[in-house]
Amino acid sequence: MKISKKWISIILLLSYFGSLFAIGNFIPTGRFTLPEKSIINYEIDNQTRKILLSRGYTLVKLKYSYFCDNCFGIKDYLERKAFENKDQMLLQEILTNNSYAIVEIESPNGYEKLEDPSIEKIKEVLCELMLRKPYECLIEELE
Repeated sequence: MKISKKWISIILLLSYFGSLFAIGNFIPTGRFTLPEKSIINYEIDNQTRKILLSRGYTLVKLKYSYFCDNCFGIKDYLERKAFENKDQMLLQEILTNNSYAIVEIESPNGYEKLEDPSIEKIKEVLCELMLRKPYECLIEELE
């Protein structure tokens, strides 16, 4: 039984296009959206987290409640920092039932979790972890 070159060519082309179709269905398209604002009220997913960190962002997660004494001072401070540094900081505000604030700060320089922190402690950690230091951090370094 002799198979002609024409049929071999057709079989090879069909298997080639079939494999392209199969591979195309298993490769992730990478379609996702980054948060449009620097302050959000939800937690970002792990893929978005990795992308933002690779772009030099500092991710701040504030877990607070309405029943916490110092939470709103911390919230106001972090919102001001997120607004001032919107090109490098994302604030995630998560409402919880805790009686105190929990602040998680992550950047390419590291990670720190603060429970019931003072604003001074948050400022210190932000100055330590942010890639591009905020103006107030640079001023303090000069003093």
